[in-house]
Amino acid sequence: MALLDRLPIRLPRLDGGRNLLRDLWNLLSGMPGGKRVFSRLVGRMAPYSGTIHATVTVLRAGYAEVQMHDRRSVRNHLDCVHAIALANLAELAGNVALIDRKSTRLNSSHITI
Repeated sequence: MALLDRLPIRLPRLDGGRNLLRDLWNLLSGMPGGKRVFSRLVGRMAPYSGTIHATVTVLRAGYAEVQMHDRRSVRNHLDCVHAIALANLAELAGNVALIDRKSTRLNSSHITI
């Protein structure tokens, strides 16, 4: 028996016909620390966006909310949040919302970020 078959939770299969991002969110978001784990996995898939260590707090079709803690590594020499860190935050929110939306509605042209 395979390890995945023995686990008490159902893990998403990589069969090509499903939205892995949505499956991971559904699996992890309800668990303690699950949103943080989900966000780290997304950060590993997109390493440049992962450098800000943002956390996805809400994910719905075409909508995402992300948070970034104010810490030294996202500040510049003027001691304010770096513009590129903010751009990474916006890019992460938009991309996660778009990737999730692809599985639900392709013909709507409005996205709230």
